[in-house]
Amino acid sequence: MRVLILALGNDLLGDDGGALKAAEYLANQVNNPNVDVIRTLRSGPALLDYLCSGYDYIIILDTIAGSDRGKIRKVDINTYQAKTSIPHFMGLPETIDFINKIGLKLPTIEIYCIEITEVKYGFKLSKEVEEAAKKLSRILLNRIEEILSVRG
Repeated sequence: MRVLILALGNDLLGDDGGALKAAEYLANQVNNPNVDVIRTLRSGPALLDYLCSGYDYIIILDTIAGSDRGKIRKVDINTYQAKTSIPHFMGLPETIDFINKIGLKLPTIEIYCIEITEVKYGFKLSKEVEEAAKKLSRILLNRIEEILSVRG
């Protein structure tokens, strides 16, 4: 069983780096050769390299716009809809939709998001998002143990 933790975001844009920070905390705690923790600024078709690379289980970490800064949300992949019709832009929802439409097989995927209320230039996370990143890393450490014990 190979598990990928894939954190998306941009740490140049303040709280948008919240998922990246959660992955950083998690990487310091995971000690299993079957679990990879990857932080990336990549998006769109570049995510195919991760999503279709032979992992059995992928947990995606991201940030999502909302009104409750720092709230952790588990997002259902079946309701994670494409958000744009702009043909030259593909985010995660559009990439997942694309993979499904061309018939590639996806592994089991879970998505966890940290709500952010604004994006601004800078490396610093808000206190709420920093705390959420720590909490999410603890949640995911337990989740990884569950996945590996059940699917072992």
